[in-house]
Amino acid sequence: MTPSDDNHLVLIVDDNDFNRDGLALYLQNSGYSTLEAADAAAAYALAEAHHPDSAVVDIVIPAVPGGPAQIAYSVGVELTRRLKA
Repeated sequence: MTPSDDNHLVLIVDDNDFNRDGLALYLQNSGYSTLEAADAAAAYALAEAHHPDSAVVDIVIPAVPGGPAQIAYSVGVELTRRLKA
């Protein structure tokens, strides 16, 4: 995965501020655009509003019905819809 001219948008979901901010800084310095969410509700809202190209989701995020895979799945479903349009 490499950034493109339109700044590949990555959604970062992690309840740990240090981890989330560190990964965001690393990706931004590598040419990516990022969105950051500390919980599932924020992740879903950001994914719906901004349609990220990919997501990095903490494997142990609290209060996620269906677990972190559900967030990744939801982002993936949106990506599939956009690709088919």
